Amino acid sequence: MGVEVTADIKRILITTVACFVVATSAFSIIDQDLVPLISPFFFTLLIILANLGQVKTNKLKAVGLGLMLTLPVFFVSVLAGVGLTQIFKNGQAGMIVSSAISAGLMFLVNSLYINMRSLKAGLGVTVVLGFVVGFIVQLIELYLPGANSLTGFIEDPGLFFICWQTLVGLGISIGIWVRVGQKMPAAG
Repeated sequence: MGVEVTADIKRILITTVACFVVATSAFSIIDQDLVPLISPFFFTLLIILANLGQVKTNKLKAVGLGLMLTLPVFFVSVLAGVGLTQIFKNGQAGMIVSSAISAGLMFLVNSLYINMRSLKAGLGVTVVLGFVVGFIVQLIELYLPGANSLTGFIEDPGLFFICWQTLVGLGISIGIWVRVGQKMPAAG
């Protein structure tokens, strides 16, 4: 027996690109000080709207639940980041671990009202993607030093939020649109 993996690549790409576009637009249009507070709500709405056919409950209830749970996840993430920074005595390490924790929490929140075809694999991929966000931001800053000014970002947190929402959106969409199952042996 082997493992069979099926995926709807188009839906995964649509969700991921939409996460990038919405996050980038938010940081380009809205006041830089407000975006970190508002952006998680846009992210939640986008995940629900981009995957509306997979919502397993009343659509309006899913939006309400998603928006209500986004705020606690955001605050837990911020507090975890501050606490872990103090524990590790290293801001970068605290941010990386906090990013992975918040990615996992957002996946689990979305799994409450969206059908996840691959809960374990999607959660694992989402946590790993949350973990690498800090490294990707560093690579962008290192190899594309003008990226922040070219895209209208004034501060590094904007780049971090955009990368986080794009990669975590990718992880969540993988959980929704990838099915991992056991391949049945051929009869005969």
